[in-house]
Amino acid sequence: MKKKKKKKPSKRRENERSLTSTIDVACPFCGQMGTITIDEGGGEKQTVVEDCSVCCRPRVVHIDSSSDVTNRMHVWLERDDGQ
Repeated sequence: MKKKKKKKPSKRRENERSLTSTIDVACPFCGQMGTITIDEGGGEKQTVVEDCSVCCRPRVVHIDSSSDVTNRMHVWLERDDGQ
């Protein structure tokens, strides 16, 4: 009977991490919590418009991951209705 060799994970896989993450935020229109996906490979500062999955109204998502003392990503939403 042959023994199966266990595959060692490649060094690349051990060091890889996803370039996307998710965060829960409140919609500036309806107030419901929803999840947005952040593309961490999209640059330090990003601005995208996406619809709320609950009320379907457009919201502007701002992402700022530029280095600061805390090394944390800042995410905030605004209404996209001119108010």
